[in-house]
Parts: sequence; structure tokens; C-alpha cells
Amino acid sequence: MEIVLRDVMKAFTKFALLTILLIMLSACIVMGYIRMFLFTPVTPLTHVRLNMPSWPGFMIAPLAEELGYMREEGIKVGLKDYPDKSVLDESDILPYDVRGMLAVDLVEEARRIRPLGKIVLLTDRSVGGDALIARDGAEPIQSSKKKRITGDDSYPFFYPYVLDLLNGNINDFESDLSITQEEVLQKLKDKKVDYAMTYEPYLSQALADGAHMVFSSKDAPGVVTDTLIFSDAMIDKHPEIVFRFVRAYMKAYAFWRANPDQAYRRIQKIFKRTPGEFESQMKEVEMLGLSENHDSMFSGIGLRSIYGNIRAVQVYENRRGEVKELNVDALVYPNAIQRLYIDGGMQ
Repeated sequence: MEIVLRDVMKAFTKFALLTILLIMLSACIVMGYIRMFLFTPVTPLTHVRLNMPSWPGFMIAPLAEELGYMREEGIKVGLKDYPDKSVLDESDILPYDVRGMLAVDLVEEARRIRPLGKIVLLTDRSVGGDALIARDGAEPIQSSKKKRITGDDSYPFFYPYVLDLLNGNINDFESDLSITQEEVLQKLKDKKVDYAMTYEPYLSQALADGAHMVFSSKDAPGVVTDTLIFSDAMIDKHPEIVFRFVRAYMKAYAFWRANPDQAYRRIQKIFKRTPGEFESQMKEVEMLGLSENHDSMFSGIGLRSIYGNIRAVQVYENRRGEVKELNVDALVYPNAIQRLYIDGGMQ
């Protein structure tokens, strides 16, 4: 009897262990299927290296990163500063996937080196925040007498374009490039220069100190257009990432439009500005969303068209110096904007 009980207990133990093993195996199989159908596999984020100037018109891209919109698109944006030098060469530029810069500067760069990137997004246009000013007693702009003009390193190619719009002769001007806007204003105040290219908040300060407004971006909206330039390598190898970047950007733009104060607070540490300073400087800027980008990349006439803008720069540069065969239209990559516009925006 005792032997029989021992055999029964052994059989029961084996049965119990087998049952437990089968339950555990079934659980593993079920969990595997659950993971397969309910959970999205984690994929590594595509890192995009961005150079972003401190001007708040460039705020939307880092805001999209801060709000998590870039991550939703499989992108991680890393901010990378330019080398500390006034003129960049090809080796300086190649480490960047995206750069924030003036449209006119891209034309100059393509002429000086070679085309290394394309305009994918227009971030903002100046509508009064950039200006040519004169000190009290300066020679008239149309005078044939020699005049001195200064600006920081953002403006070596903007101010001659402005002068050309004024029918001024660039040969009557001696360029005195300064490093900072504080130095620009001091030179004007000390009468070491006659004219200066400046922008807010320095513009208001200069006018308060007695300078006179000659011309501002309000007189020609579009003459100062900020853009995001994507490297040719990024566009060629990762066109889908370029599109996703633009989609995340426009989501952040919509957030900024609906919640400007919250947006400024989210990125104030990056730009080292208070929400109040953001609001003040943005008054002279037209931020560009999807429809404005689409319109600018569709038309080819006038300064509000990015094509019209860079064509005018090319004409000016060819008239001023060596004629170069550069297809400036090829410096624009409208595909991402056009695709997003056709898709209906955020879908």
C-alpha cells in the first residue's frame, strides 16, 4: 500500500511539474504574440545635427524637439555651434545636416565654394526689424562722395542689396565690417562710420541715440528671409527624414501660434531670452507656416518668392563681380513642403 502511494505521488508530482512547464511555455508564447501585435519595436532615432543662430525667428525647430514632435517622427535634433570664424569653408560646413541662415548668404556660399545644401524651409521674414540707418550729418545716400558703412558679420551681402534697391552706388561705400552689433552702434555714435546695417533690439537703441532711418525691411518685405538649409547629403540619403522633420516643424509652428507664451518658456534657456524679450523682437518678424512656405516655393516673382529673392541676389552679384553660371533655383528643395501641403498638413 505504501509503495502504491509513493508511485501515485511520484506520478502526481511529474504531472504537476509537466503542467507548470506547459503553462509557462504557453505564457511565453502568448506574451510573444502580444508583443508582436500590440507593441511597436523600438527603432533608433535618426540624429540630425543643427546649427541654429540665436535669432528667435529660428525658434520653431528646437521647440519641436522640446515638445517631443521630432521624437514622434523618429528624429533626435542636436544643436551644434559653428566654428568661431568669420568665413566658413567646406570642411566647416560638412559636419552639419541642417543650418539656419539667410537666403542671400546661401547664394554667396554657393558662389564662393560650391552648392552644399538646399533651402527646405523658410522660417521667418523681416518686416521692419532690419534697417539701414545713418548718423546725423552723414552724406546723402545718393551722394558720390565716399561714405563708410558697417554691420556685423551677418550683413556683408545684405547691405549692398539694400543699396541697390535704393539706386545707391556700392562703389561709393567703404565697408567697415564689425564683429558685434554693440560695436556697430558705437562706431556710428562716434562718427567713425556714416551708415550701418542693424536690427532689433539695436535698431531702436540707435534711433533713440539720434540715428536716422534710411531704409528698412518694411519697405521690401522678403529682402531678409531666414531659412533652414539641409545638406545635399541629407536630402539625397534621407528624403523621408527631411519630410518628417518638416512635419514636426509645422506641428511646433501650430503650437507656437496657439500658445506663444508657453512656447517661449519652453525654449527660453536655449535662446537666453525671457518670454517678454521674445514677444518684443517677434513684432518685426513674419513667421512662416506651411501655406506661406508653399506660396513662396510656388511663385518665382518678387522678393516674397524664395526663387525671386535668390535670383535677384545672383543678378546683383554677377553685375558687381565675376559672372558665375549658378542655377540658383536648384538651391531650393520644395518637395517636402509641397508633399506636406498636398497631404493636408499634419496628417
